[in-house]
Amino acid sequence: TTRIRLIGVDTPETKKPNAPVMYFGPEASEFTHTHALGKQVTVLLDTAGKPRDRYGRLLGYIKLPDGTILNELLISEGYGYAYTPYKHSFSNKYNQLQKQAKAAKRGLWKDVTPDQMPQWLQRDMQKQAAKKAA
Repeated sequence: TTRIRLIGVDTPETKKPNAPVMYFGPEASEFTHTHALGKQVTVLLDTAGKPRDRYGRLLGYIKLPDGTILNELLISEGYGYAYTPYKHSFSNKYNQLQKQAKAAKRGLWKDVTPDQMPQWLQRDMQKQAAKKAA
Protein backbone atom coordinates (compact mmCIF):
# COMPACT_ATOMS: atom_id res chain seq x y z
CA THR A 1 0.00 0.00 0.00
CA THR A 2 1.00 3.62 -0.37
CA ARG A 3 -0.37 6.85 1.07
CA ILE A 4 -1.77 9.27 -1.48
CA ARG A 5 -2.03 13.04 -1.13
CA LEU A 6 -4.88 14.35 -3.25
CA ILE A 7 -3.44 17.02 -5.54
CA GLY A 8 -5.16 20.38 -5.50
CA VAL A 9 -7.52 19.78 -2.59
CA ASP A 10 -7.27 20.47 1.13
CA THR A 11 -9.92 18.89 3.32
CA PRO A 12 -10.50 20.04 6.90
CA GLU A 13 -8.24 18.22 9.36
CA THR A 14 -9.52 15.42 11.56
CA LYS A 15 -6.36 13.51 12.52
CA LYS A 16 -3.53 16.04 12.56
CA PRO A 17 -1.39 15.50 15.69
CA ASN A 18 -1.69 18.23 18.31
CA ALA A 19 -4.43 20.01 16.35
CA PRO A 20 -8.16 20.15 16.94
CA VAL A 21 -10.65 18.68 14.50
CA MET A 22 -11.49 21.42 12.02
CA TYR A 23 -14.94 22.65 11.04
CA PHE A 24 -16.59 20.20 8.63
CA GLY A 25 -13.70 17.74 9.04
CA PRO A 26 -15.82 14.75 10.10
CA GLU A 27 -18.24 15.37 7.23
CA ALA A 28 -15.40 15.61 4.71
CA SER A 29 -13.81 12.44 6.04
CA GLU A 30 -17.09 10.52 5.87
CA PHE A 31 -17.76 11.80 2.34
CA THR A 32 -14.30 10.67 1.20
CA HIS A 33 -14.62 7.25 2.84
CA THR A 34 -18.07 6.71 1.36
CA HIS A 35 -16.85 7.45 -2.15
CA ALA A 36 -13.44 5.76 -2.15
CA LEU A 37 -12.80 3.36 0.74
CA GLY A 38 -12.80 -0.26 -0.32
CA LYS A 39 -13.42 0.60 -3.97
CA GLN A 40 -11.20 -0.07 -6.92
CA VAL A 41 -9.90 3.35 -7.93
CA THR A 42 -7.34 4.57 -10.41
CA VAL A 43 -4.54 6.87 -9.31
CA LEU A 44 -3.69 9.48 -11.93
CA LEU A 45 -0.39 11.30 -11.66
CA ASP A 46 0.34 14.87 -12.68
CA THR A 47 3.46 15.68 -14.68
CA ALA A 48 3.44 19.33 -13.54
CA GLY A 49 5.40 18.59 -10.38
CA LYS A 50 7.17 15.98 -8.33
CA PRO A 51 5.47 12.58 -7.94
CA ARG A 52 5.77 12.60 -4.11
CA ASP A 53 5.49 15.24 -1.39
CA ARG A 54 7.98 15.88 1.39
CA TYR A 55 6.32 13.18 3.51
CA GLY A 56 6.78 10.54 0.79
CA ARG A 57 3.09 10.43 -0.13
CA LEU A 58 2.27 9.84 -3.77
CA LEU A 59 0.64 12.96 -5.27
CA GLY A 60 -2.33 12.08 -7.40
CA TYR A 61 -5.88 12.42 -8.58
CA ILE A 62 -8.26 9.61 -7.64
CA LYS A 63 -10.52 8.39 -10.41
CA LEU A 64 -13.55 6.64 -8.92
CA PRO A 65 -15.20 3.59 -10.54
CA ASP A 66 -17.84 5.82 -12.20
CA GLY A 67 -15.12 8.00 -13.80
CA THR A 68 -15.53 10.92 -11.40
CA ILE A 69 -12.34 12.49 -10.05
CA LEU A 70 -12.55 12.49 -6.24
CA ASN A 71 -10.37 15.61 -5.94
CA GLU A 72 -12.86 17.58 -8.06
CA LEU A 73 -15.89 16.10 -6.29
CA LEU A 74 -14.60 17.14 -2.88
CA ILE A 75 -14.20 20.74 -4.03
CA SER A 76 -17.37 21.01 -6.09
CA GLU A 77 -19.54 19.59 -3.27
CA GLY A 78 -17.93 21.78 -0.61
CA TYR A 79 -16.05 19.10 1.33
CA GLY A 80 -12.64 20.62 0.66
CA TYR A 81 -10.83 23.72 -0.48
CA ALA A 82 -9.03 24.24 -3.77
CA TYR A 83 -5.43 24.05 -2.55
CA THR A 84 -3.64 26.95 -4.20
CA PRO A 85 -0.14 27.13 -2.66
CA TYR A 86 1.19 24.60 -5.17
CA LYS A 87 0.25 24.71 -8.84
CA HIS A 88 -0.88 21.64 -10.70
CA SER A 89 -2.41 20.96 -14.09
CA PHE A 90 -5.97 21.73 -12.95
CA SER A 91 -5.37 24.73 -10.65
CA ASN A 92 -7.65 27.04 -12.63
CA LYS A 93 -10.41 24.44 -12.86
CA TYR A 94 -10.26 23.72 -9.13
CA ASN A 95 -10.40 27.43 -8.28
CA GLN A 96 -13.49 27.72 -10.48
CA LEU A 97 -15.11 24.67 -8.83
CA GLN A 98 -14.54 26.29 -5.45
CA LYS A 99 -16.08 29.58 -6.57
CA GLN A 100 -19.17 27.70 -7.74
CA ALA A 101 -19.44 25.69 -4.51
CA LYS A 102 -19.02 28.86 -2.45
CA ALA A 103 -21.66 30.75 -4.46
CA ALA A 104 -24.10 27.83 -4.08
CA LYS A 105 -23.24 27.50 -0.35
CA ARG A 106 -22.53 23.79 -0.76
CA GLY A 107 -21.13 21.75 2.10
CA LEU A 108 -18.80 23.72 4.34
CA TRP A 109 -19.50 26.92 2.41
CA LYS A 110 -22.97 27.09 3.95
CA ASP A 111 -21.74 28.25 7.36
CA VAL A 112 -17.93 28.39 7.46
CA THR A 113 -16.36 31.47 9.01
CA PRO A 114 -12.89 32.76 8.07
CA ASP A 115 -11.40 31.66 11.41
CA GLN A 116 -12.55 28.08 10.68
CA MET A 117 -10.67 27.94 7.38
CA PRO A 118 -7.14 26.57 6.99
CA GLN A 119 -4.42 29.05 7.92
CA TRP A 120 -2.98 29.14 4.40
CA LEU A 121 -6.40 30.22 3.08
CA GLN A 122 -6.79 32.82 5.80
CA ARG A 123 -3.42 34.29 4.76
CA ASP A 124 -4.48 34.28 1.09
CA MET A 125 -7.70 36.08 1.94
CA GLN A 126 -5.80 38.71 3.95
CA LYS A 127 -3.39 39.29 1.04
CA GLN A 128 -6.31 39.67 -1.39
CA ALA A 129 -8.05 42.13 0.94
CA ALA A 130 -4.83 44.14 1.27
CA LYS A 131 -4.46 44.31 -2.52
CA LYS A 132 -8.03 45.56 -2.89
CA ALA A 133 -7.47 48.20 -0.22
CA ALA A 134 -4.28 49.46 -1.85
